[in-house]
Amino acid sequence: MKKITNKIIFIIITCASIISVASLTKTNAQEINRNDLTAYKTDMSSIENETNIRTASSTGTTGSETHTYRLGDDVKAKIVITNNYGILNIIGKGKMKDYTYSPMVEYAQYVREAKIEDGITSIGDNIFGGFFNIRGITIPSSVTSIGNRAFEGCSRLANITIPSSVTSIGSYAFSGCRSLIKIIVDDANQNYCSENGVLFNKDKTKLIKYPEGKTDTEYTIPSSVTSIGNRAFDNCS
Repeated sequence: MKKITNKIIFIIITCASIISVASLTKTNAQEINRNDLTAYKTDMSSIENETNIRTASSTGTTGSETHTYRLGDDVKAKIVITNNYGILNIIGKGKMKDYTYSPMVEYAQYVREAKIEDGITSIGDNIFGGFFNIRGITIPSSVTSIGNRAFEGCSRLANITIPSSVTSIGSYAFSGCRSLIKIIVDDANQNYCSENGVLFNKDKTKLIKYPEGKTDTEYTIPSSVTSIGNRAFDNCS
């Protein structure tokens, strides 16, 4: 009887051990699976982040980034920034849209140069507004109009050339251009002219803009002038 009892006890202990080991194995397996899943998610997150970084840095030259905008039905802009130096190119055909604020203003601080490609016929309102670091802008002979406040706040722009094709310049187009010392108008332009860097209408009856960056302490208005544009002498200290 004692032997039978011992066998029963042994069987019970053995079964309990097997169940305990099975339960422990299952628990460990679940824990390992959970750990593996966490590690997998972490790895995937790292891969996704690295991919985003590579995508940003591989758009163009290594270490550069590119941003594109649609500024009209057939007008696009591309800003390429390399080592905090931005170059803006506007390409396409036809008119730019007019804006209350430039859609590109978030990257304005980086842009040092801007080129408008041949084929663009208008420079929209406020399109370069707030581009305070820009030093040079190239306007092609296809452009016929410059919008209101088009270059407002381009405070490091020293000079600008208006081609013969331009027939209209909007209000306050060069307001806030505090480094501007010279506005040059192509001699063949039929609507505007310049003298000593000052912008006039063609027959010099209206003084449109005296560059804000000129350092002359005196200026004599030509005798032909009968009217002066709004804010023509802004910031001339």
